[in-house]
Amino acid sequence: MLPVRVFIGFDPCETVAYHVLAHSIMRRSSVPVSITPVDVRHLEGIYTRERDPKQSNEFSFSR
Repeated sequence: MLPVRVFIGFDPCETVAYHVLAHSIMRRSSVPVSITPVDVRHLEGIYTRERDPKQSNEFSFSR
């Protein structure tokens, strides 16, 4: 069975929240899951939009 792919927004200021959610999903899932953080720092060169100072965190920018 192929794992269900789950993408979770990641912000370095909220690292604990990311790990808590990832752990909860893996622990409670009845099927295999593959969790991938959506981290704007890994999208450099692919995602080239300028950041607006009104954006509250990195995840809101990448969303």
